[in-house]
Amino acid sequence: MNFIRLFRDIELGEWRVANRVTKVTYQKAFVIGSYLQEKIGIEIEVNDGNPELALQQAKSIAEKFHKDNNPQLTDGVEYNPNGRYEPPILTPIPSLDRKAIERLEILIDDAKTLGDLEWLVEEVEKYGLQNHYNNKLKQLS
Repeated sequence: MNFIRLFRDIELGEWRVANRVTKVTYQKAFVIGSYLQEKIGIEIEVNDGNPELALQQAKSIAEKFHKDNNPQLTDGVEYNPNGRYEPPILTPIPSLDRKAIERLEILIDDAKTLGDLEWLVEEVEKYGLQNHYNNKLKQLS
């Protein structure tokens, strides 16, 4: 990668090439929320050094600064090279059907024998009614 520094010659009104690169500037916008960005920029002076190396250092400094100052965005989340943090894929929590829970409670309450309760075990575990089931089980035993 070759760096060329241009400057505007005011007297001649044209662009000219400078002899050497003296500064590199790096700026990046990080997505931190819906319609929300954080822009981080850094300017590094190049003193007879490699401008490509200075630009790479500027980039790593900006990304490290963003990561260190926004841990809520990066904890347990993989960084994606396109500049976005991809949230972990969460498994959806099944919504509880209130009517089904009520029906199951009624079936547990109406059970007359242990055999009546036995066929409800899977549903009891599914809807988290173990306490209610165990109380009825003790009552019938």
